[in-house]
Amino acid sequence: MQSPNIHPDYNQEIINGKLTINPCPLATGAYDVAELMFGVCIDVWTKREVNHRTQWRQIRTGNIENETNICLHRSVDYKSKFL
Repeated sequence: MQSPNIHPDYNQEIINGKLTINPCPLATGAYDVAELMFGVCIDVWTKREVNHRTQWRQIRTGNIENETNICLHRSVDYKSKFL
């Protein structure tokens, strides 16, 4: 199902029964756009190694007014994003 909140920079279409958005707001880091389009809260965390221990730090707090929360965990290389 397409988002009722259409954004002019993000094309939405259904392909083989799946919603496709180009460009993907999550891949481009446009988390505020994804929050607006789908009514979600997106938090972003990053990790680093300190004294052979992994430490996670929140680098983005999403829109807390939205009930559904998504936490993205970025790897150290800042390229990979995990749900």
